[in-house]
Amino acid sequence: MIISCPQCATTRDLPAEAISPHGAPLQCTACGHRWRHQRHPGPYESARIIDDPQPAVQAALLDKEARLLAAAALRAERARARRAALRRVERHRWLALGAVWLLLLGAFFAFPDHIVRWLPGSGWVYARLGMPVNPAGFAIGAVQTGRVLTASGQVVLAVQGRLTNITPRPRAAPGLRFILRDAGGKALHSWVLPAVATGDIGGHRAAPFISRIANPPPGARSVEVRLLNDAQQRS
Repeated sequence: MIISCPQCATTRDLPAEAISPHGAPLQCTACGHRWRHQRHPGPYESARIIDDPQPAVQAALLDKEARLLAAAALRAERARARRAALRRVERHRWLALGAVWLLLLGAFFAFPDHIVRWLPGSGWVYARLGMPVNPAGFAIGAVQTGRVLTASGQVVLAVQGRLTNITPRPRAAPGLRFILRDAGGKALHSWVLPAVATGDIGGHRAAPFISRIANPPPGARSVEVRLLNDAQQRS
């Protein structure tokens, strides 16, 4: 350590350890001046270290920020999971709806007779599609007519045919309506046969029917045979 005399500016070199931090009495060897020299920290001497609270504050702030970021990330993840669950539910809902529509469409084309029986208004749809529909489950065939002149001079028209149950299970025999038409197709007269048989007609079985009418209209040229529907059957 270089020491200068404040009186004559004579310098001398002393070890730094010779001067305490609180100062030391010195005497100049040149002029004899006495003074108390105070030690000042050099550029490479460390001053007294004090605790700096700034790193702890920064660490606390960083920890708080990390917790906030973690909470935000957790909320975002939960929101993403909820959105994914909603998308799955929506997708399953549409898949279920599509499956129901496919089942209904398949039933519409696979069971037209049943559909028309349950929804009578749907018959025109099958008609537009050119699909034959028989909701009653019976088919009329082998229709023949004949005229007989009785001893009293009456003309009796006999209409006969076969009623076939086209379903695999027994069904109650329905009634029939007979309509006489002229050459132009105009209805001239009609009558009803309440029931073809007294019981059921077995699945894929047929029952004969015959009905007679005395003195048919002279202009009758053809006869139409129809099945009675449930409402007509009850009336």
